[in-house]
Amino acid sequence: MKRSFLGSRGQVLIGLIVIVFGFIGGAGLTFVTIFHTAANSNHVLTASPGITPSPTPPQDNTIGLSASSGSPGTHLFLAATGFTSGEYVQPVWNYQGPGTGTLEKSYYYFAPVRAADTTGSTVESLFVPTGVAGNYTIAMVGQKSGVVKTAPFQVVPGLDPGVYIGPPGTVLRIIGWGFAKYDKVNLYWNWTSTNNGQQIGTVVANLKGQLGQSTFVVPAGTATGTYTVAAIGSISGILTQVQFTVGVPSLSGPPGPSDWSNFGFDLQSNRVNTTETTISPANVSSLAVKWKSPAPFPFKTVGTPIVANGIVYTGDVQGILTARDEATGKVLWTFYARAPIYGSPTVQNGIAYFGSVSYPFGGVVGNYVYALNATDGTLIWDNWLSYGAEWATPLVVNGRVFVPSALKEGVSGGFSAFDANTGATLWGFSTPYGIFAPDTMDPTGTNLYVGTANPCFTSPSPTVCAGYLLDLNPATGSIIWQIHFPDVSGDDDVPTAALYSNGRLYLGLKSGYFYCVDATNGNIIWQYKTGASGDFGVWSSATLYNNMVFFGGGDHVIYALNISDGSVAWSFTTGSVIYSSPSVANGVLYIGGVNKYIYALDPTKGTVLWSFKTGASVWSSPTISNGVLYLSGGDGYDYAFSPGGV
Repeated sequence: MKRSFLGSRGQVLIGLIVIVFGFIGGAGLTFVTIFHTAANSNHVLTASPGITPSPTPPQDNTIGLSASSGSPGTHLFLAATGFTSGEYVQPVWNYQGPGTGTLEKSYYYFAPVRAADTTGSTVESLFVPTGVAGNYTIAMVGQKSGVVKTAPFQVVPGLDPGVYIGPPGTVLRIIGWGFAKYDKVNLYWNWTSTNNGQQIGTVVANLKGQLGQSTFVVPAGTATGTYTVAAIGSISGILTQVQFTVGVPSLSGPPGPSDWSNFGFDLQSNRVNTTETTISPANVSSLAVKWKSPAPFPFKTVGTPIVANGIVYTGDVQGILTARDEATGKVLWTFYARAPIYGSPTVQNGIAYFGSVSYPFGGVVGNYVYALNATDGTLIWDNWLSYGAEWATPLVVNGRVFVPSALKEGVSGGFSAFDANTGATLWGFSTPYGIFAPDTMDPTGTNLYVGTANPCFTSPSPTVCAGYLLDLNPATGSIIWQIHFPDVSGDDDVPTAALYSNGRLYLGLKSGYFYCVDATNGNIIWQYKTGASGDFGVWSSATLYNNMVFFGGGDHVIYALNISDGSVAWSFTTGSVIYSSPSVANGVLYIGGVNKYIYALDPTKGTVLWSFKTGASVWSSPTISNGVLYLSGGDGYDYAFSPGGV
């Protein structure tokens, strides 16, 4: 089974069907070109094993593509041969000769540039950028040899109704992309091949072929079933369509008490599983691989594995959310977003929520928040993030989804709240700085805490380039209080969650300082300076256990500080930078490192109880659920460890 905004892999990745026929429109007979999209969404959803298409490299000057056409946001895979062994091969969009086109270059951890293997072959990927309908050339260029391979690709329209299943009265948020520039596009509800249905609006595409949002309320009394929303360009004659289901999704129940269903385990981001009883200090040394499952397209995963109702969820920087069986690691389904996924999903009440990260200023295609049926991966709703991408993880509380946003470092961002069932925007505000950190909430549900980045990289004054800590009213988004941290190194973002415990907040900054803050007013209670700063300060969100707070530093050290005064209880040096956030369960502390290791430590004194070396740097954070330790490795594998590997 495979579904997509962009179609079914049985035909091509986007399953494009082009039909030219006489259409009976309101003004008489009109000829249109129809692009059918799949029944549920314009994203790709695959059943097991859910492996990404790997086209065969042609033995000529062309590129093997996973699809020959698609709308902006299509996840496209490229294969070619004839390059020099070991040289990097650069994908180029809209290539028209040497020095032309757009380099689809590395952006943070998403790196489509790969080296050719010993046979001179390579397989790479890219996301089709925002653009108008038409024919384009994709190239793969050898950085050393100058060898160029090309293939044609057709950009076709895509349509997003915002909501994909719901009862009568549901408000659709219809947007589109990939149309002809300045095309006058008519929108229809309940369109069929023989009948227009109801015209519900007219939108003029912009210079990039994008349609601004139009809303439509599903009429009261509409019978259960599937209905087509269509868009027809009156200038181009292009028609595209997508389906909406009138009904109620069948969802699983809430996560179990030992499930690790969000980044922080609880809403306060304590990262302590208090229900774990299987793995303990007595048997942690017997941990062995229970299963090891490859990512659909091997590359690093930055987010934390999330566990709920027998399923393990991971998102990766190739934009793929993968669901695996908790017991066996078998891939149950994969969902392909329109951009990379950096944060962890959150699973609540049978729905998996997560966000994606587009290239900066890449238009409406990539920066999104998604809500999927956690059982089968079908799309329930999505919404464009107008303030930038979601780099962290959404917090879901009391029917609301809270999403921090950032365009990129050194520029603006914002914060938004969405209805958890429909994705409708409840409130939002822009900021002059990005927000990359996860947000947390106090136990009363009346205070929402989040740290921010800053609007610059180097500081002309002592306070310009430091981040803030905000206390927000979750009902309205209004700021209750805020603290502006001191600028120490010139790029002092807050990249970590603010752990809440007993009226205090604990968080680290890229400056290398770790702070304890009064949660009622933002006053700093104590601070501790680690041995690193700048891009190698503190990226590790903390955990708190037995009156000590634990985190990793850019100075290669795992710290345990006494919460009373910030003094060092113990420290452990790993020999590498630590981006991973620690987790605690049943008297064992777990954390990963860039040195490829995952450690289990005694939280009382920092001694190593167990360690395991993966195949690459560990960026993600460990989770422990139902007697199993989970980790996403930088080597393209997800791991599950249990005592004896059983």
